[in-house]
Amino acid sequence: MASSIFTGVKFVPEEDNFLQRHVAFFDRNKDGIVYPSETFQGFRAIGCGYLLSAVASVFINIGLSSKTRPGKGFSLLFPIEVKNIHLAKHGSDSGVYDKDGRFVASKFEEIFAKHAHTHRDALTNEELKQLLKANKPNDRKGWIAGYTEWKILHYLCKDKNGLLHKDTVRAAYDEVKAVPENYNFLQRHVAFFDRNKDGIVYPSETFQGFRAIGCGYLLSTFAAVFINISLSSKTRPGKGFSFSFPIEVKNINLGIHSSDSGVYDKDGRFVASKFEEIFAKHAHTHRDALTNKELKELLKANREPNDCRGGILAFGEWKVLYNLCKDKNGLLQKETVRAVYDGSLFEQLEKQRSSKTHKNHS
Repeated sequence: MASSIFTGVKFVPEEDNFLQRHVAFFDRNKDGIVYPSETFQGFRAIGCGYLLSAVASVFINIGLSSKTRPGKGFSLLFPIEVKNIHLAKHGSDSGVYDKDGRFVASKFEEIFAKHAHTHRDALTNEELKQLLKANKPNDRKGWIAGYTEWKILHYLCKDKNGLLHKDTVRAAYDEVKAVPENYNFLQRHVAFFDRNKDGIVYPSETFQGFRAIGCGYLLSTFAAVFINISLSSKTRPGKGFSFSFPIEVKNINLGIHSSDSGVYDKDGRFVASKFEEIFAKHAHTHRDALTNKELKELLKANREPNDCRGGILAFGEWKVLYNLCKDKNGLLQKETVRAVYDGSLFEQLEKQRSSKTHKNHS
């Protein structure tokens, strides 16, 4: 399902408030309010089934709505205000969030120091049960909430040996990551534009993604039309034509165009040697940055004979990147280019833009 285009002011979680960042994932349109439909979408996005997602959306929103809206009347829409999520902290938890929703590192380390007996940096299912039992005072409601959270996390994120790793738990406290860990670099790059994380990118989501990183309405519209029409059929082998022009993220390697740098291999994996080659061959002025002139040289060197389409696509990608990310001296830094290949740059740009928009309206 493609998300609707959102053009309002986005809610930006406080940088040091891990609880807000954790819950903000479920705020699908980033307006600071989580409705039951968004809770449902969030649970579906991280891999939960329809029944669990539906139960979670009812239970969580009914349970938290009034607590996060102090002084406001009852609402049958059961909205949750992200900025006040700390007011809904339940009992019988691990104490990793303090009363304001900030991360308490010592409490996090305590989880593994006390309960990770088999492996220092991972919990077995039995150790997880011990953790939950240790957190249970005379607080049935809080314990049920804590039990459910941990069990879902273990079910979704345990490894093949049934272990829940420390870095996975740490990531859950910070913010939910919807991009599967087994995605290769090209899939991660494209997954940013999959706004509702269902594995499909529709033109409306491509538009939203380009707007989110700072592109104007005209460029975003053009990109949505051109990219989705170009890649839809290629990433949907064996399927019929669709006027929705969906792009399947898992098959995005089938849409790799010619006249590119070769940094993605045929399967979409990152080729470090090809990435280094960009700067070894073309960064003449600064070892770890490209000037506009050097970028033109790179594009000319990569252009294959009689490949108009590939050349246009490569030109568009690099020029958009340069215009958005060049520094005050007109340089495109190596670390910036590296970040675009795995998609992390898009997340950074969206956060920067959201923060600026929020400040301008505050």
